[in-house]
Formats: sequence, structure tokens, C-alpha cells
Amino acid sequence: METKSKNLGIYTSYDEQLNGHIQEAVDISKTSGYLIWLVKKGINPERFKLPTTILIKIKKDERFYRGEVTDIKRVTDVVVEEILSETSHRPIKWQKVDRELYKDFKSVLYIKGLEQIPRPHEVTGKHPPESLYYIEFDDI
Repeated sequence: METKSKNLGIYTSYDEQLNGHIQEAVDISKTSGYLIWLVKKGINPERFKLPTTILIKIKKDERFYRGEVTDIKRVTDVVVEEILSETSHRPIKWQKVDRELYKDFKSVLYIKGLEQIPRPHEVTGKHPPESLYYIEFDDI
């Protein structure tokens, strides 16, 4: 049985060329209550004490965004077609890209309050993520 870590969060990257500028996602995370982020990797929600932190690095740039993951669902806990059809909590570009590239998603993150931050010390010396991975944070 996996145990929850009080400081375990998520570190991932975001490709603006593929998925569009992150600002629409930032706006949705603040004005619509939450942002829906589809993940191809299976995430065990029980590893986390929610809410937890998500840190997003923009690929090919030194920009970082931080937000709060309020919930994590496995694909078996959601209705796939409803998630793929959802329009209020996902950027327009994602709605198009997700139907092809993320139709086989394994997890859903519900994120609020994304904001740009300076490079956090928790990622010093770490390679930028190619995909999502777990990271310890000091101040969750």
C-alpha cells in the first residue's frame, strides 16, 4: 500500500507550440473555478494529500506556473466522452488536441489558481520534465 506524502506534488512541462499559449489555461483556472488537465500517465490519487501543488515548466522557455490540484481522478472514475466534450474548463485548443492526442488519457487533474512564478528552488538541478513526475515541495 502506498502512503500519502504531505509534500508530494506534480511537476510537468507544457508545449505551447502543440497546445497553444498557456494564458487561456491560466485564465480558466482562475475564472471558471478549475481547469481540467488530461494526463496520459496513470496517477494514483491516494499518493497525494489534496489539495497539492502542480508546477508547470514551459518547454523551450524559462517560464514556470504554479497551481493547486484540488482533485485527481482515474479514467475509470469519469465518463470519458463527457470529459472530452467539456468546454467550460478546458482551453479551446485543448478541446481539439485532446480528441486525438489525449483520447486515451489515464488521469484527470482539476487545477485552480495557476499563476506565473519565478524558477522555484525545488527544481534546481533537475532536468525539465518530458512528462509528468512527482516532486517534493517545501511549502504545500
